[in-house]
Amino acid sequence: MTKNKYTFEDLVAIVSRLSAPDGCPWDREQTHESILGSVIEEAYEVIDAFGKGDRTAIVEELGDLMLQSVFHADIARREGSFDIGDVVSALCKKLVSRHSHVFGDSIATDAKSSIGVWEANKDKEKSDLTLRAKLESIPKSLPALMRAAKVIKKIDKSDIDLSKNTDDTQNTTPISTQELEAELVRVVRAAIAGGHDPEMVLKGAVDKIIAKVT
Repeated sequence: MTKNKYTFEDLVAIVSRLSAPDGCPWDREQTHESILGSVIEEAYEVIDAFGKGDRTAIVEELGDLMLQSVFHADIARREGSFDIGDVVSALCKKLVSRHSHVFGDSIATDAKSSIGVWEANKDKEKSDLTLRAKLESIPKSLPALMRAAKVIKKIDKSDIDLSKNTDDTQNTTPISTQELEAELVRVVRAAIAGGHDPEMVLKGAVDKIIAKVT
């Protein structure tokens, strides 16, 4: 099946062939759980490749990340749950519905207003969810700092004031990148000096913030 140029359809067919009864024993034995960690690993390797500016590595790592989606979809296909067609269809529907300034009547004249349209459409789709449910839907598997930023942005957008029920002073005074770098390093050093895991401490702090939202 050697070619000079393969297509996405070829990729799906190859993965399907690998998991066939007469395919690769290792591929056939994998489950969603057994390969789940690879999604995160490959995503970080993509970021690393871009950081190095290595085009060959970027192409390879993007391919490895794409493989994770196809692999999981193939496992689901064999289970009779869904297939790669369902994944692609769901993605396309989301892109069309969220970009109503391109595929609908919404108006966006710059990047900022485009994000506004996306967020507004997303909120419409999840209008039946409470703020608490929306916050809880943010993956706990995210790095603590990334999850904290997402949670705080959503809370601030809702105009809910949690200052009466939390030690957070809600200081929104802008600081420079240099000042922020120094402050983050200081906090991490303080955590280590106190025998704390800064990742777990921040994770717990965010859980407490979410718990205070009714």
